[in-house]
Amino acid sequence: LGATLEKSLLNTLLYIITAGRAKKEWKISPLETALRELEQAKILIRLSWELKEINERRMITWQETAANIGQQLGGWLRAV
Repeated sequence: LGATLEKSLLNTLLYIITAGRAKKEWKISPLETALRELEQAKILIRLSWELKEINERRMITWQETAANIGQQLGGWLRAV
């Protein structure tokens, strides 16, 4: 589960980097994919907590961070 979560977060980062380096007309696809990967990561974070692999404090911190990143990606996507 941890490896899957790590892979999802790394993919999110890679798509963000790709979008940042792309021309305006090519940004939408990597941003949408980054948002999908982030949603997947949020589910895995919640599952990790439910399976008692992480404590509640860590889960809350990670969920808040993921929500913040999602808001920023959503704003970026709307601006494109």
